Amino acid sequence: METKLYSLYQPHHFSPNLGFPSINLNSTLKLPSKLTSPKLGFRKSLRVFASILTSQGESQESSTFEREREKQSSASVNPVYVPTPPNRELRTPHSGYHFDGSTRRFFEGWYFKVSIPELRQSFCYMYTVENPAFPKKLSALEVAQYGPRFTGVGAQILGADEKYICQYSEESQNFWGNLPLLVLEPSRLYDCLRDGLGSHPLVPLGLYLKPRPQVLTNTIEGSHHVAANRKRKGGGGQGRHELILGNTFIAEKELKPPNKEVPPQEFNKSVLEGFQVSPYWHQGFIRDDGRSNYVETVKTARWEYSTRPTYGWGNVQSKQKSTAGWLAAFPVFEPHWQICMAGGLSTGWIEWDGERIEFQNAPSYSEKNWGGAFPRKWFWVQCNVFEGASGDVALTVGGGLRQLPGLTENFENAALIGVHYGGIFYEFVPWNGVVGWEIAPWGKWYFVGENQTHKVELEATTKDLGTTLRAPTTEAGLSPACKDTCFGVLRLQMWERRSDGSKGKIILDVTSDMAALEVGGGPWFSTWKGETSAPELLRQALRVPVDMEGIFGLVPIFKPPGL
Repeated sequence: METKLYSLYQPHHFSPNLGFPSINLNSTLKLPSKLTSPKLGFRKSLRVFASILTSQGESQESSTFEREREKQSSASVNPVYVPTPPNRELRTPHSGYHFDGSTRRFFEGWYFKVSIPELRQSFCYMYTVENPAFPKKLSALEVAQYGPRFTGVGAQILGADEKYICQYSEESQNFWGNLPLLVLEPSRLYDCLRDGLGSHPLVPLGLYLKPRPQVLTNTIEGSHHVAANRKRKGGGGQGRHELILGNTFIAEKELKPPNKEVPPQEFNKSVLEGFQVSPYWHQGFIRDDGRSNYVETVKTARWEYSTRPTYGWGNVQSKQKSTAGWLAAFPVFEPHWQICMAGGLSTGWIEWDGERIEFQNAPSYSEKNWGGAFPRKWFWVQCNVFEGASGDVALTVGGGLRQLPGLTENFENAALIGVHYGGIFYEFVPWNGVVGWEIAPWGKWYFVGENQTHKVELEATTKDLGTTLRAPTTEAGLSPACKDTCFGVLRLQMWERRSDGSKGKIILDVTSDMAALEVGGGPWFSTWKGETSAPELLRQALRVPVDMEGIFGLVPIFKPPGL
């Protein structure tokens, strides 16, 4: 039996306070013809090693001397785990878990992507939790009381060659995410002091939402809220409002599943099937559960890699922004969307479909959604791998048909374009300009945007058929709802804007053949042409530089979950 190993190396000296290793190699490069590396302007120093090893460990294409050199240079990548520090740099608002303890309809989803330009392959990890107030499938009595709800945790990966894997459980009692400090609602404070914490529901102060009794058990044990967080202080640390989550599908016998971030060795010891992820670390093992007979699947996937964020959502040297503005701190205009890491560099390995792929300094990305339900219809484009730039470029585009708050079903077009380049964030959103689009049901995405200082234009196409992925839906839970590819061909151009509104000096003109493209929801009967701009009153309100984290920092007990 033949085992394949791909190793991808790029020497890079990380900041010593993060504990990432630097690796210097002096090796001959040898690539199978099908893995020829593209010319990437911002990765010229990349050193790549790829070999196909037999079960005896001998290279099929090397002399004895070459095999010895390959042996020295192809030592397995060992990513270094670093616990999430308090008040880390580039942390964005809304990094934390937004579940507020109430029984309202609620989902939260997370997306992490690693791109490997040398192989022209990407790995997209998607995690969802649905209605976590109900840790198990609802009983008939609960359905009568609360209405039908879909519950559970899902883990999906769209991987190399756009193969797919999905593992899902209707139970969420072994899911955990970092939440803010939880306290009793004011009317229960006296009883708490008199009788002790364990006999009363917990809710974030100020929300006045009382969860049902089952949530209390999970709160105390830490499955959803991490009880240890109650003892921590501060706004950006590991115990509060941080991008840290995990789930155990199957635990080792007689061992308790983790309910917080743990070192990799401890995770591997107690978790047979599951995952944990933080801004700096991601690991897991899942097994396909056979529910996806409409797509080519792999049986299992295992991974471990570390990440060094390079872009959050904003200028590198500035406070990071909320993707949807400061109004995202409130449960209106749902679902909400936050790009947590527009760009990063990841080092580690992925075992996928019988192959172990090792990589170093691979471009990576993360984002999240939360709220009552996904949009009725949406589109999305993301790319971190470009040719023609003198520095790192990160692009994110997204939008959709979003329901407005109210008793009637009113919808609005919402969209944005975000470009990070040279440490600067170029933002095109309805409150500072206009975004327009023309998107086919599949195969073509076209966008234009402008603000007071810049203009942007991009077009993406694909001949790939795409892969159907799942998303949390009100009607059917975690169900097939969107189509994606990571083989999009894209051109991005950006100019300075002259005073008369015309294009001035060109700032960016780059291309890629590794863009991630998506359409979701529907119906998609024909090309969707649209333009978004906010009402003037809303534009003025969102332009006000309101620091919601700073405001709630003065009264932390009022701080909304996840902010």
